[in-house]
Amino acid sequence: MIAFAVVCATVAAVLGMFFCVQSWIGRAIRTRAADIARARIAAYAHDLRQPIQAIELYASALERRLESEEGKVILTRLHACVADSQARLAQIVDMPASHN
Repeated sequence: MIAFAVVCATVAAVLGMFFCVQSWIGRAIRTRAADIARARIAAYAHDLRQPIQAIELYASALERRLESEEGKVILTRLHACVADSQARLAQIVDMPASHN
């Protein structure tokens, strides 16, 4: 009877260690996947920032050449759209890990 109790305790200990290791591996895999996802999002955001910056530069150059009030209103709206796009990209890149 004592041998049976020892075997049961040993099996319980081994199973406990197995589930502990399995849980740790699962957390490590999820953490790595989240890191990869964040890196990809950052790379995509960087790729999107460049054309948005180019639009902003062209809009600034155009601003110096505009004479009509209607054109200036349109340009103001363009600047607002660019600023909004930049803010949205920043929100995506700066998203906390808990949202992934």
